[in-house]
Amino acid sequence: MIISIYGLVRYSNLTVIDLPFNIESIFIKPTNSDGIFIDLSIGYIVSAIFYLMIVFYPEKVRKNKVTKVALAEFSTVCTDAMILIILIYKNVSLKSEWNYKHLTDDKVFFDKNFYNRMQRFDVYKTADTLLCQKEEPFDIITWDEKLQNDLDDFVKRIDVTLNRYLYFLDDEIIDSALAFQKNNFITAYLGLPTNDLGMSYSGVNGKKYSDRIPLHLFINNVGDRKMVPIFGANDLCDNSKILNSYVDTLLELRNHCYNITGFHKDIAFKLFCEDICGEYGIAI
Repeated sequence: MIISIYGLVRYSNLTVIDLPFNIESIFIKPTNSDGIFIDLSIGYIVSAIFYLMIVFYPEKVRKNKVTKVALAEFSTVCTDAMILIILIYKNVSLKSEWNYKHLTDDKVFFDKNFYNRMQRFDVYKTADTLLCQKEEPFDIITWDEKLQNDLDDFVKRIDVTLNRYLYFLDDEIIDSALAFQKNNFITAYLGLPTNDLGMSYSGVNGKKYSDRIPLHLFINNVGDRKMVPIFGANDLCDNSKILNSYVDTLLELRNHCYNITGFHKDIAFKLFCEDICGEYGIAI
C-alpha cells in the first residue's frame, strides 16, 4: 500500500514542493516514464479499499459478534462451574468458618482456607441439591453422582460451543476453553483422554497401573471401604493439585467473559452469602 501511494505521487503530474534534505528529489517524475506505474498503483489501492470494505470489515464485525455469542455460552459454563465448587466449599465449612462479607469477585474465595477445608470433602455424602428435597419417594443423590453429571455437562457444553464457533475464535479463548475442559480434576474424575504422564494408579499389590479409569468408578467400587477424601493428601499423592487445576483454568476462562452482559463476577457470593443458599458442614 505504501509503495502504491508513493508510485501514485511520483508518477503523477503534481507539482513537487521543496522539502528538507532534498527529499523532493525522490518524488520527481522521471522524464521517460509512462502511465503504467500510475495505473498499477491506482489498481492496487482500489483493490485494497475494496478488500477492506467488502471482506475485512464485514469479517471483523462477524467475528466480533460470533465471539460475543461464544463467550456468552462460555460464561454460563463458568457460572455453573463456580457455583458447583463454592457449593461444595460451603458444604465442607462450619458456620463459624464462613466469614466472607461483601465480595465483589468470587475468586477471593480461593484462598489458603479454601484448599485446606476442601480436603474434608466426603464425596459419598448426599448432594446439596433440590433433587434430594422433593416429597417422598425420592432418590438420594450423592456428591459423586452430582459431580459426574455436572462435570460431564461442562465438557459437552464446551464441545458444542467450540464446534460451532471455532473458526471465529482467537487462539487465547480456544486454549482457555480447552484448558478448563481438560483440567486435571475433570480429566481424572471422568477418565478423559490425557497426555499427562502423571496419570497412574496404585493397586493393592503396590504396583502402578496406567489404565485410564474414571475416578468415580473407583469411588463406586470400593465395597465397604471408603476412599480418602478426593481432595485430600497422603504419602502417595496430593489430590489438592487437581482441585488447583480446576480453579486456575476456571479463572483463566472466566477472564475472557468479563465484558459479557449478564455475567456476574460475584454470583457465588450473592447466592451463598447474601441469599444464604447451601448448608454448612454436611459434606464432611
